Amino acid sequence: MGKTVRTLGCLVALAALTHLFGRTASAGVEVLGAGFSAMWQTAALGAFNQLAGKGAQHYTVSGTCTAGGNCAQIYSRSAKIPNQGGDLWVVWNSGMTEIWAYISVDSLVGNRAYFATPRAALQVDPLTQTAGGVPPGQTNLISSNLWASTPRPCRPPYITR
Repeated sequence: MGKTVRTLGCLVALAALTHLFGRTASAGVEVLGAGFSAMWQTAALGAFNQLAGKGAQHYTVSGTCTAGGNCAQIYSRSAKIPNQGGDLWVVWNSGMTEIWAYISVDSLVGNRAYFATPRAALQVDPLTQTAGGVPPGQTNLISSNLWASTPRPCRPPYITR
C-alpha cells in the first residue's frame, strides 16, 4: 500500500479539524489521527464503509495549494519545530455530526504531535474550499472502485468551533 497511498492532504481551514464542518456546531470529531502512511487508505475506507453510514461523504487531497503552502499540516506551535505537511483524508456522516480524519506524516512527526505540550494542531489551507485552490490531480486520491458507494466529488463544508 505504501507509495500507492501517497497523498498530501488538503481540506477546509481547520485549526484542529473541528473546523471541518462549520454548518454544524454539534459536529463531533470521532477520530483525528496522525501517523504513518501504511494505514492511510485502509483507515479511510474503514471509516467510510463501516462507521459513517448511508449518505456519508469523503474528501482526500495532496500537495501544496495554489498559494504555495501545505494544504494540510501538523502545526507544532514552536518556532524550533517546522510545520510538517502530510496526506489528509476526511470522512463525515450524512448529518455532518461525526467526523473521522487522518493525516499521513512520518511516524516520528505523529508521535511528536501526540505528546506535544501544548498540543500540536492540524491546519488546513482555506484555499481547499475554493475552486482552483488545489491544483488538478490532488483531490479524490483513493480510487472510486474501493469506496462502498461513490459519492460525488465535493469539498467538506467549512466549520468553525
